[in-house]
Amino acid sequence: MKIEKGSRKIKVEFDANVDKNLQWKFVPKHRSTNVITGENTLIFYESENLSNHDIIGTSIYNVTPLKAGKYFVKVHCFCFEEQLLKAGEKVLMPVSFFIDSAMKMIQTWMMLTELPYLIVSLKLEMSNNSINNRL
Repeated sequence: MKIEKGSRKIKVEFDANVDKNLQWKFVPKHRSTNVITGENTLIFYESENLSNHDIIGTSIYNVTPLKAGKYFVKVHCFCFEEQLLKAGEKVLMPVSFFIDSAMKMIQTWMMLTELPYLIVSLKLEMSNNSINNRL
């Protein structure tokens, strides 16, 4: 896929939520960033296993406003993949993405603010294949 660089500036905010049963700290290292459509961007989430045993977690993501979700293109993400963190382990998890320059075509919500924005929320949940469930 050829990425067409655009000229529109979009503010992307990052959020993180952790399932109450998962003893992990999970936060975006970058709370927000301004990107130009079509320009690849790399950000990180920090995850830490706060328990004294190994745990497998899986994250899912959502983009708001929903109409704009199809223009958020993940190049690389840990989303939907099981992540094993050993007891006390802390890691950085990368998310590489771009905003498709075709986004300029949705004018309705873009005209609401001078700097349009997206909110990318990731929720981390304990996997059904967690180490504890295997014992």
